[in-house]
Amino acid sequence: MATSIDPDARISAGMQKRARNLAAEEILIEVMAYRGRKLYGEAMSEHSGK
Repeated sequence: MATSIDPDARISAGMQKRARNLAAEEILIEVMAYRGRKLYGEAMSEHSGK
């Protein structure tokens, strides 16, 4: 027999899951941006002869 979950608890759990997913996406974006800047910086220094 399945028990029903309080709608407010379900909404809260959904919001928490969404917040975790958004936080993970933001971290991934930051990592990708950092790596892009690092690669771009390395490419620029190779061309400038530094």
